[in-house]
Amino acid sequence: MLDRPTVVARLREIADLLAAHGGSRFKARAFARGARASRLELQLARLERRRTSCSGCGTKLSLGEAWRLARAIEEDLRAMPGVREVEVVGDVARSVERPESVALVVVTSSIAEERGAMDHVASLPRAARVEARTERGCRLRLGDGTRIEIVACTPTELPTVRVAHASSSVHWKKLQSIATSRELQLDERALRATHGEAPALRDDRDLYAALGLSFVPAEQREDEGEIERAARGEPFDLVEVGDLRGFVHCHTKWSDGKGSIEEMARAAELRGASYLTITDHSKSAHYANGLDAERLRRQWDEIDEVQSRVGIRILRGKVRRQSPDT
Repeated sequence: MLDRPTVVARLREIADLLAAHGGSRFKARAFARGARASRLELQLARLERRRTSCSGCGTKLSLGEAWRLARAIEEDLRAMPGVREVEVVGDVARSVERPESVALVVVTSSIAEERGAMDHVASLPRAARVEARTERGCRLRLGDGTRIEIVACTPTELPTVRVAHASSSVHWKKLQSIATSRELQLDERALRATHGEAPALRDDRDLYAALGLSFVPAEQREDEGEIERAARGEPFDLVEVGDLRGFVHCHTKWSDGKGSIEEMARAAELRGASYLTITDHSKSAHYANGLDAERLRRQWDEIDEVQSRVGIRILRGKVRRQSPDT
């Protein structure tokens, strides 16, 4: 067994390396200060595996960061000559928590216009380098290592291109197998009939219908039983933004948040929420300015004051570990 100082030193070193790949140096170091040597060895092994798997990859964005970047690139692409439509696909469209890349589909009127669009894509100012380039696609790297994938297609190809690039690889292969069983050929550019005329596809829903499936949203295309559900005709009802009624885990300036209680309450109110739960860290989270009993009482007094000035309901709580002294 490694001695604790050695493990802590190595853990901190790896945490620093992981910070460049979307890891949390702050949490790893906090863990190192409080954990037993046996647990540190386990964490060390996990971090080593993550570091090895991340070798050569770029920064992994959060889903929110990836969406903001995707929208910015979408604006750049829409301004290009010959571009009719731009859609976000890939990990971002599937709501993967830590997207491997940001992918978009560019729709042009013809293959000739696709070539021109890819010329413009390759010269995007935000791109640090072009890693791969074809007449119908381009892979870029940003300065921070984030990978950008751009695919071009014509309007008639959009339904299959969009599904192909917004599905897990296993989900897509299963769709292809189903197509084959129905004497159809499915690739990312078209659905073709082995004999006779292929079904016309106006959108993604038409593709699933042609395969005898109910429509599967991009967020569900993970090979977790969704194909079987779709084969039974079951609908997929996702939680939409309009379904959200409140926020239940919110930190403020009292611990490691960035906003005051009133700022958080008014922001939630503007978003149509009916309640907000303030759950700052307890004293066990010393690394995050956690609240002891006295500070918690003062925070609750402030919550009462803010409650008198806002319409949203503010609930009181805290994040705590399962130990008697927190």
